[in-house]
Amino acid sequence: MLWVALGIATLVTVAVVGYLIGLAVSSPGEVSPATPSDPKNCDEFCSIFQAARGKVCMAQSNLAAAAAFFATCQAAANSAAAVAAALAAISIAAAIAAASTAWIPIVGASAAVWAATAAAAAATAAGVAATAYALMAGAGVAMTQKQNDLNNAQNAQSMAAMDVMSHCSAEQAAACFAMPGPC
Repeated sequence: MLWVALGIATLVTVAVVGYLIGLAVSSPGEVSPATPSDPKNCDEFCSIFQAARGKVCMAQSNLAAAAAFFATCQAAANSAAAVAAALAAISIAAAIAAASTAWIPIVGASAAVWAATAAAAAATAAGVAATAYALMAGAGVAMTQKQNDLNNAQNAQSMAAMDVMSHCSAEQAAACFAMPGPC
């Protein structure tokens, strides 16, 4: 019973570590450009708008990277689960063969060894699959955070655009909005 408890504790620990790694790998740092803290004229409002556009681009890039990492983790987790299932099926088949040939001296013992080996391999593959699914969960949380960051950046860009429209002449606002975007 102690070995089962130790195995479960190890699996939980590895899953938690996998989750944290998935979360950390999908969470790059962010650099914010300097913007005027208290804008007073159209140029400063335009500068804030341009910085907001840059933040939207950064958020889009971060979200794309997090989504790609999530997809990679998902593919790895699904593959590991398929391998674990196949090894479990092989283990069950070998156990049935061992039970049905137990009366044959060499064949029964050989089948029992194959069953035990396949069971150990299936357990290992299940642990790998659990870790991969934990990585995927961490990457999923990070991807959700990146989506929220993108939504916040887009809201900030919209607010900055409204500030430009309310503090600049039509010509100045048009010139500000016509500047090439950073992405």
